[in-house]
Amino acid sequence: MCKQRHIVELSLDRWQISPLLLRKLLLDSQQQNEESSCVFRVLELTNCEINNECCKVLAQALKTNTRLERIVLRKNKISDVGVNHLIGGVEEMSPQSVLQWIDLEENEVDMDSATVKALNSLLRRDD
Repeated sequence: MCKQRHIVELSLDRWQISPLLLRKLLLDSQQQNEESSCVFRVLELTNCEINNECCKVLAQALKTNTRLERIVLRKNKISDVGVNHLIGGVEEMSPQSVLQWIDLEENEVDMDSATVKALNSLLRRDD
């Protein structure tokens, strides 16, 4: 799959995604040379049983992935702990990163919580 370098949107709606599978999908491909690595602009992981451990993997991928624009994580098992992992990844993103949006609707986190507001604030930064 990663040899097809121009995948714009990857939608894995209703797949059961483990941290290991997410690592293979997002991080292992980045460790290869630039010509063979996957390029996603949109990553759709709705109802995939994404949990806080998966958020650690996503946060790690955010540090080096500069092409990802949007992540959809609706209807998963993410709490404030997972959002804090994502915040750490966003804070360490490359200046070239274009990530603008992470959708966390219908998770175990209160959408009005301080952690979600902090994440939204980081994604809307102007620097």
